[in-house]
Amino acid sequence: MTNTSTPRACPPIIYGLASYTPVAVSDALTGMLRRYRKRIGSRWRGYDTGLQAVLTCAWLAGGHTYQQLADGNAIPRGTCRRYLHEGAGGRC
Repeated sequence: MTNTSTPRACPPIIYGLASYTPVAVSDALTGMLRRYRKRIGSRWRGYDTGLQAVLTCAWLAGGHTYQQLADGNAIPRGTCRRYLHEGAGGRC
């Protein structure tokens, strides 16, 4: 008998995104985020701009919630939300 009430972690979204988003798009967004962080004077972040770019692309492609993206990439939900809004050009 299996226990079906145990929550399962989502597979990492970062791997599934590679086949759907061109590398040039992710690289361009990574560069934009890097320049943005430099402009605002962000001295330290826990996660790099590459992860933020991939998360943003996955979120904009649709079908993923903050919680799924956070769980799939082992980051806190609040950080995921903040990074997505920053990556998509929104203000938190």
